[in-house]
Amino acid sequence: MDRPIQLSGFNIVIRLDNVIQIDQLGEFKMELLEYLRRNLGNNLISIQPEIKEDSEIKKIYTGKEKYLFLSKQNTAI
Repeated sequence: MDRPIQLSGFNIVIRLDNVIQIDQLGEFKMELLEYLRRNLGNNLISIQPEIKEDSEIKKIYTGKEKYLFLSKQNTAI
């Protein structure tokens, strides 16, 4: 995962895009926690997933959406 990770005390906060990614993290979260706790010798470590609340990037699919996007950037179109 190429996600930014924040450390807050012994809590690892992973910022994800949506609920599906939280479910995917849940599949291996316990195994990862056990590995970290054993190798770092710290049983207080925890992993906290968090959904990003950044502005959503709208993807451009249709020709009309492409035209509207480009016309906002360049008024000569």
